[in-house]
Amino acid sequence: MVKWAIVATGFISNQFAQGLNLVGDASLFATASRDADRAKAFAEKHGAKKFYGSYEQLAADSEVDIVYIGTPNNSHLEITEMFLNAGKHVLCEKPIGVNLKQTSSMVNLAREKNLFLMEGMWTRFFPVMKKTVEWIKQGRIGTPRFLSANFGTEAGDNWRTRMALTGGALLDVGIYPLSLAFLIFGNDYKALKGMGLTNDEGIDMINSFMLEYDNKIASLASAVGQVMNNRVYIEGSEGRIFMDGDWWRPKRVVLTKGVKDILYYSEEFEVFEDNYESTGFQYEAAHVTECISKGLKESPVMPLDESLAIAKAMDLLRKDFGVIYEEDKD
Repeated sequence: MVKWAIVATGFISNQFAQGLNLVGDASLFATASRDADRAKAFAEKHGAKKFYGSYEQLAADSEVDIVYIGTPNNSHLEITEMFLNAGKHVLCEKPIGVNLKQTSSMVNLAREKNLFLMEGMWTRFFPVMKKTVEWIKQGRIGTPRFLSANFGTEAGDNWRTRMALTGGALLDVGIYPLSLAFLIFGNDYKALKGMGLTNDEGIDMINSFMLEYDNKIASLASAVGQVMNNRVYIEGSEGRIFMDGDWWRPKRVVLTKGVKDILYYSEEFEVFEDNYESTGFQYEAAHVTECISKGLKESPVMPLDESLAIAKAMDLLRKDFGVIYEEDKD
């Protein structure tokens, strides 16, 4: 039984805890918050055996195997490295680092300490996403040539619009279509170019970016404060794959051939659905639990080199957008 701990008690941590509790060979052992009362309430809600009013106290618990970090972006480096230095394996919510420098620091430390580290890109672990990759590898749509994906969501007056909290569309939601492009086409792109609209603080609120590969193109976009159509199209030489709705936590994917419009059925029309329980975080949690049980130090599905490539690409895109965090100035 792999003993998990969850750092922070906000929305994402609650979502992760619900998924984790569906994983048979894992247990939510402990939780921590800067507020002991919140930690206690979280532990009682999700069945954790222990709770701590500081992250340092949790780091000192020798029984904890792995820590999930669900804190804001700008705290990931400090907290991740604290737990790695305490000898804990770490699953850190995306983006693992604000920039390539931070991501490299965490990756280097994990490798030095011989500990497991993974960026929490949960989308890769859903059965629907695995089926999509399977169809492409089987040649079901021929040669994939074009990928279109966007993720735009409403945003109130919160961290997403704040420079000091490293907000912005790219790091919050744009990382999803970027990671999808890397999953489908790889990260050896030839060219990357983006443009973004910023708010008064200099945060990207809407952006659009493209990746050029050999004989392939990915056209991607993201936004906070602007709902988009939130669809994915993967166009191949012999067919296409389509996902709509919340494709970053997908429940349905469609494969078609020989049609001019995705709305029309064709002679070959296949649907794969997975109406999963709970929040969907159980797939990521189960994968990481398996990695820990097997003694792996990196995920074969979301390896650390992939996180480094994503961080590098986002640095380049933010340069195009004109978005510069304080963390970039160190």
